[in-house]
Amino acid sequence: MRGRRRRAFVGATLSAVALVAALLPAPAAQAQVAIEFLNPSDYTTALQLSDVGDNDAAVHLVAWVKSVPSNPLVEFELQSTGQNPQTINANRVGSTDTWEAFFPIPDGNTDGPYVLRARLYSAGTEVANDEKAVTINQSNVPPPPAAQTVEITHPANGSPFGFFTPKGKETNGVIAVKASEGTEQVRAFYTQSDPGTDPDWRVCGFASVNTTGVARIRCTLASGHAPSSISAVAAVANRTPPAQGTEPNQGLDDSGDAHRITPYVQAPSRF
Repeated sequence: MRGRRRRAFVGATLSAVALVAALLPAPAAQAQVAIEFLNPSDYTTALQLSDVGDNDAAVHLVAWVKSVPSNPLVEFELQSTGQNPQTINANRVGSTDTWEAFFPIPDGNTDGPYVLRARLYSAGTEVANDEKAVTINQSNVPPPPAAQTVEITHPANGSPFGFFTPKGKETNGVIAVKASEGTEQVRAFYTQSDPGTDPDWRVCGFASVNTTGVARIRCTLASGHAPSSISAVAAVANRTPPAQGTEPNQGLDDSGDAHRITPYVQAPSRF
């Protein structure tokens, strides 16, 4: 009889504990940390690295992060087959979820295939990484010729970017770039992807490069795409000779640049 009472007491106690646990709020799920390259990225089929002079003589490496961890640190690595990786220190863009580095390609890095990595650390422990197969193409010898380059000068990386909707037309914003001497045109892209994911790019415009290497591309959003959904913009150097109203041949794309943005809507109040 005493054993039955003990078992009954234990069973009642366990039931009470289970009831209390069920009434307590569930612990918050641990946010998954991730890092992905924003530049170079899949706005072109072959990812090329070149530091042929545009606004500077460096490759602009950019990565963005999902769920930025405590005490974050980002490093980039460039590695050729059979060689030790070269470490490239990255700097955080303000207090955003984006890191960047301006990397002049050393003369000792011959043209050819490489692996490019982004490594994210939290308090000294690696918590996420991303890896891209890239090709360095900065020399005219041997063929193909050196990849042309472009650097976005507006908007700045991590800064606000304004969109405007003219009466009867689609919403757009203007991207300004400085291109290398051999660039004929520039193609522009935008993405609605979340930070820390592989960007899904959409072509939004193109423009010819003037004699000073400057181009201003009107990036027009697809119907139904709200400015508030745009998370980054990109620009790619292209070698298609300009022709009135003719889009550049994407097969002549070279290297590019991409910037994280904070979109806003321009609402002019007076002329």
